[in-house]
Amino acid sequence: MFGDLRSLPDLSHMSVWLAGEVGQVSLARTADNGSWRAAVDQHAAEVREVLGGRVAVDPLLGYARGFIEACVARGWWPPHRDTRLDWESLRLAAVCRLFLDTQGLGLLSATTRTTQKQSDRTPAKSSQACQYSPV
Repeated sequence: MFGDLRSLPDLSHMSVWLAGEVGQVSLARTADNGSWRAAVDQHAAEVREVLGGRVAVDPLLGYARGFIEACVARGWWPPHRDTRLDWESLRLAAVCRLFLDTQGLGLLSATTRTTQKQSDRTPAKSSQACQYSPV
């Protein structure tokens, strides 16, 4: 009835793509809304906890894949870009933000770069500096 299913793309790749697409759009939409940014912060903390503090690329991608597959299996689909963000979209925005942080492209990295530039101009007060390092 369905023919040779081996010719279909790997669904796990599609799941990760969908999670990334929804996460990026949702993260961009939260930029101008303080309450949505706070919600993303809370989701990011919860994802960190679920991952046991191991925020690295592979665990994040595995989490995103499993999360999106579970959501779609229960009937969820990403909301239209002009509608209010739902819980699932905010969770994916948080995963996207954590992923960007691991790549040195996120908010934490920008804060570190700014702090580092300022510290380059002033002498260090301690011999042990704490710096953010992408996983």
